[in-house]
Amino acid sequence: IILLCTFLFILAILSRTCVPWFLKLMISLSSE
Repeated sequence: IILLCTFLFILAILSRTCVPWFLKLMISLSSE
């Protein structure tokens, strides 16, 4: 259970950091 919570916690951090970067990348690609 602890391992699962840790995995979800890391996944949440990755999503918080990767999603804005991914959106910026998509916007920059679509603007060109």
